[in-house]
Amino acid sequence: MDFFIEPFFYNWLILGAVLLIIEVVSFTLLFFWLAIAAFVMAGISFIIPHMSLTAHLWTFAIVSVVCMVAWHRLFKKNQDSIGDKRMNNRAQRYIGRTADVAQPIINGHGKIRIDDSLWRVECDTDLPVGRTVEVIATDGVVLQVRPKTR
Repeated sequence: MDFFIEPFFYNWLILGAVLLIIEVVSFTLLFFWLAIAAFVMAGISFIIPHMSLTAHLWTFAIVSVVCMVAWHRLFKKNQDSIGDKRMNNRAQRYIGRTADVAQPIINGHGKIRIDDSLWRVECDTDLPVGRTVEVIATDGVVLQVRPKTR
């Protein structure tokens, strides 16, 4: 017990600061919540200065688990509402859109222009340039299209 600083809450403040530094370097969010738990422990040990070392460690473990479980639940709850599920799959965004054929679709393969990009397409029928098609699916970076009925 000689290596601990008295009053004991200083130890928790130092541990919290060290954990925050580790978090800044690692950016995992694990050490952030451990640091929060250490700062909570600093407050608890300031209010209750004569806790035993065992009580300190058990309380720190419990506060750490509570912080991480609360973070995990909040993160999982909000994760579904963050961003567009198709964000990293640009081709998925075009399903349902219509476009004109830019290069004729021959033997099931051709190109269409959507916005400012040319996209490779596959279609069951051959279509001339200028014909309007609708994107119905994707296969990697190839769009599946069908002729748009007028």
